Amino acid sequence: MTPGQRKTALGIGVAAGIFFGMATLSPAGSGRRVPLPLEIRILHADACTAPQRGEKPCRRDADWSLRLEGRLMVGPEELRSALRREADRSRSGLQEPRTSERGVVIRGEDTAPWGLVQRCLNECAKVGIYQIDWSVLERGKNGPLLKAWLPTFKQGREEARRDEIRIFMRWDGQEASRRKVGNRGQVSSDEDLMEVVLQMVADGAKAGRTTSPILIDATPDVPWKEIVHVVELCRKEKLESIEFAAPFEQR
Repeated sequence: MTPGQRKTALGIGVAAGIFFGMATLSPAGSGRRVPLPLEIRILHADACTAPQRGEKPCRRDADWSLRLEGRLMVGPEELRSALRREADRSRSGLQEPRTSERGVVIRGEDTAPWGLVQRCLNECAKVGIYQIDWSVLERGKNGPLLKAWLPTFKQGREEARRDEIRIFMRWDGQEASRRKVGNRGQVSSDEDLMEVVLQMVADGAKAGRTTSPILIDATPDVPWKEIVHVVELCRKEKLESIEFAAPFEQR
């Protein structure tokens, strides 16, 4: 799989049969069976220790955990090691051996901090896993699968691209995320957000750009549901090229 093919695969998601409990044949007519996707769960402790939290999302790291196929992962290194073992099982015979055909589904509470989701994406990318979907829990039950993109990160400082439309998101520490687009001012509603984004898309088209990728740049404490909401707003406007800024520790 070439880098360009990876992007396409992320855009269309993994074959639906995988997510309905069936093994599917791998592409290119190899006849090999692709294993069912791994499940990473982001869980919050029942006994929350955050004082006076009320209905606000918990942001205490000790109260959140990651589990891969039910096994507690202590730190990113353990998660990466476990993912690498699974990824290596699905590399044999691929034209691009650095990538794996193994899929991953990330499930978790909608209030989970974005930093934990981003850590999962980042560790998957490091071991060559690119076929990833999200499923945000709804009232304790698995929600619909959402196609996910991997974080875009480079060695050293991340540089802004001229054609990107960057949406900045930060948590106000109370009950809402604060959003702005590029160097424009803060927006107060979904309508205002998309008005700015669509205007920048139109400006890019006038300048001869065939695409203007959306780059979501969120602080680690933003609730996952806020990221999902912005992604869905963009998709409703047929903006499918959506990526995520590098984790803060990668910048």
